[in-house]
Formats: sequence, C-alpha cells, structure tokens
Amino acid sequence: MPRRLSSHPAEVDLLALALGREADAPEGAHAHVEGCPACTRRTAALGNLAKAVELESVLHDELEAAVPSPETSRAVPRRERLVRLVADADAALDEAESLLDLARDENADLAGRARILAASSDGRLALVYAAQRGAFAAAVPMRALALAEAIEAAATGPGLGAEAGIRPIPSALVRAEARLLASQALLNIGRHRLAREAVNGARSDFATLDDDPFSRALCDYFEASVLAFQGEFAPAERLLKAATRVFSDFAQDHWVGRAEGMLGVILIQRGNHARALAAFDTVTERLDPERDANAFAVALLSRARCLSRLSRFEAAQQGFAQALQVARRHRLDALVFSVRQNLAELDLFRGNLEKAHASYRAVASEADHLGLEEDAVVSRLGAAECLGRLGRSDEMMEALREVGRLVAVTDLAGNPAWSELAARLDPGDVDIGLVSQVREHLGAARDGFVLPFRVAKRA
Repeated sequence: MPRRLSSHPAEVDLLALALGREADAPEGAHAHVEGCPACTRRTAALGNLAKAVELESVLHDELEAAVPSPETSRAVPRRERLVRLVADADAALDEAESLLDLARDENADLAGRARILAASSDGRLALVYAAQRGAFAAAVPMRALALAEAIEAAATGPGLGAEAGIRPIPSALVRAEARLLASQALLNIGRHRLAREAVNGARSDFATLDDDPFSRALCDYFEASVLAFQGEFAPAERLLKAATRVFSDFAQDHWVGRAEGMLGVILIQRGNHARALAAFDTVTERLDPERDANAFAVALLSRARCLSRLSRFEAAQQGFAQALQVARRHRLDALVFSVRQNLAELDLFRGNLEKAHASYRAVASEADHLGLEEDAVVSRLGAAECLGRLGRSDEMMEALREVGRLVAVTDLAGNPAWSELAARLDPGDVDIGLVSQVREHLGAARDGFVLPFRVAKRA
C-alpha cells in the first residue's frame, strides 16, 4: 500500500493529479488527496481551471480557422460613418477648447464666434461641449456668464436638419446647456435669484426634447445648489437625493460625488462641521482629482473649512494647501481666490493679526478685479476686524465707512447685522465684538443663509 505524504502536496503535484498524470506526482500524493478534504477541493479546482484553459484554447483555434464573413453592402458605409462621427466629435472638442480660451479675453467677440459656430451641426456640438465645462464657471465666473449669454443668444434659430444620417442638434439643447452654465456662473458671483431662474429655463428647454431623466437630474442638482445657498435646506436636500438616485442608476459616480459634496455644504451651513467633515472625506475618495478637478478642489476647500472651524488649524492649513494646488493647476481662478480668503480667516482665528490684515487687503483687491462684490465686502470687514484687534481703532472706523459705501450697492444692503453696525458708525461706539459678529453674518449672507442675530445694546 502506498504511504501517505506527511505534508500537503505542492500545487504543481495536485495539477498533475487533476490532469490524470499520476506518474508525475510524488509517491503517496494520490493517497494523501483521498484522505485530505482540503487537497481534494484544491485538486478539483485545478481540474476545473485546466478544463477552462483547454476550452479557451479550442475556441481560439476555431476562431482563427474560421473564414471571415464578407462585409455586406451596408457595413462599409456604416463603419465610415462611425469613423467620421468620432473625428467630428474630436474636432468639436478642440473647437470648444479654443472657444473657452477666447472667452477668457474680455475684448473678444464671443457673440460673433458663437453665431458662426451655431450655423453648423459640428459648431453646435462645440457650443454644447463648451457649455458643459462647469469648471470654467468656477475659474472665471464673469467670463463664463458672458460665454453662456453668447451661446444662448446664438441658439435662437431652429435646429439644423440631419446631414448624411447625422442626428440634428436642437436649439433647445444648446440653449439648455448654456443656461446651466449661466446658473453656475451666477451662483459663483452671488446672484442667487438669477441663478435659479437660469436653471428653470434650462429645465423648460430640456422638457421640449426627449424625456431624459439624466437631464432632469442635472437640473435638480443645479437648482439644489442654488437653494442651498439661499438657505432653503429642506427642498435642496430633496432635490439632491433625487438627483443622486438617478446619477447612481446611470453609474455616474462623479456626479454622485458632486451631489454628496453639496449635501456636505448644507451641513456646514447648518453649523454641523463634524458631520460635514466626515461627508467630505467620503466625497474626496469618490471624485477623480483630474477629471473632477473643480468638484474635487471644492471638496478639499470645504473639508479644510470644517477643520478650521473645529480649531484643527494645522490640518486645516494642509487642506487649504492641497485645494490651492489643485485649483492653480487647473486654472480655477475663483477657487484660488476662495482658498486665499479662507487662509486669511485662518490667520485671524490663529491670532496672526498682521498677516491676516495683509491677506484680507490683498483678497479684497482680488475680489474687486473678479467682480465679486459681496466677497469684497466680507474681506474688507475682515481687514477692519484685524485693525481693531491690533488696537488701531481710528483706522478700523475709516475702513468700516469704506465698507458701508460698498455694501450700499450689493444684495447685503439692508442686512440687519450691517444695519446695526452702520447705525453706530457716526456715534463712534463700535466695538470689535460687533465687527466680528457682523463679519460672520455677512459671510453667511454671501453664502445664502442667515445666522440668528440679536441687536446689541448701545454702550
């Protein structure tokens, strides 16, 4: 009787047994396998694998030996049409990139270029591609708004007819995409009412086309983004959750990440920074740093803001640095600005008052250049607060009077917190605590939500 092995056979020996080649296995291997359940399973698995490999080899040989079927009379033109569609799409992408570069020039004739593109099917495709670049709205919102208006104006005529079997690009589709771009730009500028109107216009345009659930979900997402910054959190959450379900059904993981990121923003606005931090940890894992650069940078920025509010200053500093790196690499100018604004606030929280004052002044000048009126106000309030904390009260009062002249021409005019501060400027009984409180309130109002404000008693 063959002796059993004292240890389990090697995989190669089990494979020999599975192939029926017992002579190639060590003496006693077969007897071991018969009495060892684990090796019995391993041998069976290797046998199944060997059969699969053999079957694959047979199929490969049969396919290689098969005579190719002759192409039908319709196959050649179909293949040529597909090749041409790919080439046209690539050309439209290149044209869209050129249009975005042109749009950065304030003196460029965007309207004229958009009209030329709208006159052909390929050109309309380029307009759609350009309008779908939401990162452009985050980079230079004023120029993105100008581009959206030029595209919308150009898409006024009927959709072009199909040429050589190519599906036409309806005017309503071009107009809808332009309005979504406008909504993003208007939200970044701070014109919330107009941003929501632009989304609703896009929703109406999409409704005239096919009943596409993904297009409706996009509108839900962008409208929810506006509602979140208007402080209407409950309807914003409902729309975001509905959009997330559709994005998930379409396996659009990066859009799911964007929706979850906006839910995190709502948590920040509600003051729940600990839960928001956990949400942004998930979002940064879901988004691609390159393909979703804009949303990824926003998530990094929002995460760092949470850390700052939780007094985790070193971690916040690192988070802001990461967000700044991504924003600069992808030319997201407005996000670069937001990072710098938050870094100024971080210095204020840490007590680095001279540095915070210089940073706030630089950020305020940049806000003027970018046309971000409300950010210009909030940044100047931060600079004034720094002056007060440095004991430079006269300079603080002069800075606040300058802020007052700017507030009068923004949506922040009439804010109860600012009204209280403005009423104290002439008597001169402004204290630093009130300035800090007003900065918080106007910062919240800029972001579209309201903090409770209790009018302080005069000294």
